[in-house]
Amino acid sequence: MAPSLKAYAAQLLSEYSSSMSATQKSAVERVSRTGKVPVSDYENAISGYRQCMLALGYKEIVFLEVGGGLKEEAMHRSGTAQQEEKYAQDSADCWFAHGAGIAHLYETQIGNPSLLSDPMEAIVDCLKRKKLVDVSYSAEQLKKERSEERSTTSGSTWVYSFKDSPESSTCLVSNGSVTADTSDPVEQLW
Repeated sequence: MAPSLKAYAAQLLSEYSSSMSATQKSAVERVSRTGKVPVSDYENAISGYRQCMLALGYKEIVFLEVGGGLKEEAMHRSGTAQQEEKYAQDSADCWFAHGAGIAHLYETQIGNPSLLSDPMEAIVDCLKRKKLVDVSYSAEQLKKERSEERSTTSGSTWVYSFKDSPESSTCLVSNGSVTADTSDPVEQLW
């Protein structure tokens, strides 16, 4: 993605700074100087997103702890087509303004310090660093296991060769995979 986290932050600034809130822009600028994302900046990004959504009239915005200090927004009860369309736009606007850049940098720092551009390779690299898979485990094996994952009425059936754990969730979520299932709490937006 870039030669360093500093360079990646600078790249995000050059591409997206006009859509960032002042708080997020300041945080990403710090990363472009220091090469580090403090957890406080990540927490502020999530808080800014939550406040933005609440200010738009949503009843609640719930984030689930998924491991390694990472969070993902809970699924929500479906609304009407019009409500869902509005939510999608509002969520994107609030996320890009308050959280997307700094959250992505923090997740990259946690789960993809090698800055690999292929998410499957990055997940596998993370799993190997955490000693959750054998050194021979490959992105192709992950893709095969992912295609075998099944959904049931009680959630997804775990078929991966690595253990379902906070450490594995950290590797997945930090590289763009959603880990939510039907047993997780659900937001009540309207």
